[in-house]
Amino acid sequence: MFTYLKNSVVVSFGATALTLVLGVPASYGLARFKSRMISVLLFIFLVAQMLPSSLILTPLFVNFNKLGLINNHLGVILSDATITIPFVVIILRTYFKDIPKELEEAAIIDGCGPLGTFIRIMVPISYPGIVTATSMALFMSWGDMVFSLTFLNQEKLKTLPLILYKAMGELGVRWEILMAYSTVVVLPIVIVFICLQKYIVSGLTAGSVKG
Repeated sequence: MFTYLKNSVVVSFGATALTLVLGVPASYGLARFKSRMISVLLFIFLVAQMLPSSLILTPLFVNFNKLGLINNHLGVILSDATITIPFVVIILRTYFKDIPKELEEAAIIDGCGPLGTFIRIMVPISYPGIVTATSMALFMSWGDMVFSLTFLNQEKLKTLPLILYKAMGELGVRWEILMAYSTVVVLPIVIVFICLQKYIVSGLTAGSVKG
């Protein structure tokens, strides 16, 4: 169980870190820079959210097999990122869009460049939204079972949600074991949610009241 737990920590935190590195700047760019391609990109992100994970398993498996990413945590991390990055971009784009542009203009006047303005001004102001998006990405990647089940065949590499299969045998389901395993799987997420509840609620409700 501790091996499964360690693997889940590696996969979920890896996917969340990749999501933040790519998703936060992408959402800021889509919120601030005007281009005809923005609507197309947003449409692609929305479509990516609507597609079931099982639909992309075959092309991912073929490509990962060629790249040697089968039975590799990196393959699961990249797979989870295909789901979490569009979700984070959609959430944070609205958050960045509600921040007054005058703050950026004042930072530019004071000598900050575009990168400095983003890191020193926009990221700290958007902290509740970023924490919310990070938490959601962590929850999604932690609970992933489809990608882990498909790309991880070795027992020492499997993640914690896959431990639930151990309670399902040929002769039936051991419900007492299944419930115990389910508690172990859910408990870390409950602890994280309790610790970050204040930021998550403020991030989800930001922009809900105008004027």
